[in-house]
Amino acid sequence: MIRPFEKTILEDIHFVKRFIHARNVCVKHGDPSYIPSRNDIDSVLLETGYRFVRFKNQYTSDVNDEGLTFRVIFDIKDDSVLTYIFMLKDGEFIKNGLTQYGFMLNSFDLTGVEVKPNFGFNTKEDFSTYIRSMLSIFEDFKREFIQRGGQTLD
Repeated sequence: MIRPFEKTILEDIHFVKRFIHARNVCVKHGDPSYIPSRNDIDSVLLETGYRFVRFKNQYTSDVNDEGLTFRVIFDIKDDSVLTYIFMLKDGEFIKNGLTQYGFMLNSFDLTGVEVKPNFGFNTKEDFSTYIRSMLSIFEDFKREFIQRGGQTLD
């Protein structure tokens, strides 16, 4: 479960609405759908301004701010992108319930939320837009966490 402090921030930045919207925009329009190549992935991630380190299918970026490390991970395989958010303090993971974006949905009331089937990308631009949407959620969470003094929590 997500700690109340972090859950409130996620609610205030409209995490569920934004995540579902980004997923619902990315719907395959045929077969085969666009599958990002390694070059496309590298190009799109470079354009974000973040520094990503690749290990197999995972792309990790750490952002240090206010004594904390905010980590975003994209696990990209074929046309599937799983996005993770973690926080570390002094190199140790903070046990606050943050994890994979899709899994975090389980902590919220999803009554009336419609998730379209057939998630996927039709173009490199679709892929880029999705990555930027996930990073926007990450940035907004990080900013709000710090502004609200979360770095002082244990």
